[in-house]
Amino acid sequence: LRSTQRAALPKSTLKNRLKLSLRGLLKRQAMFDLVVIQLATWHDWSVADQLIGMYGKSDYDIPPYKRAIIRYYLIAEATQPQDSNAPLPEHVLKARQHLHTLREKDPDTVKAAEEFFREGL
Repeated sequence: LRSTQRAALPKSTLKNRLKLSLRGLLKRQAMFDLVVIQLATWHDWSVADQLIGMYGKSDYDIPPYKRAIIRYYLIAEATQPQDSNAPLPEHVLKARQHLHTLREKDPDTVKAAEEFFREGL
């Protein structure tokens, strides 16, 4: 899009396009961890199931990639409603489920990531 066309689009549309582009970059290993963290920062929980499927697979069995996925779930789990009586959003429940799975599958990596990242959440 030209800059004049971009300016006419609402910010939400631009951000959604960026998210879509980032999701497409998940298969590019060189940028994987950066993409995962950016999606978490933007609260894009649409790739939660995809990430659990990638965790530990041959191309993604790399400590920084594992930590990025764990951090994604930690951020998702931490984004709970302010009203303590409100039901938990689906992304929080899914993040808890995936973290539980990862704690059983790879407890040392999860524990190290939790200790490192919990302070920044």
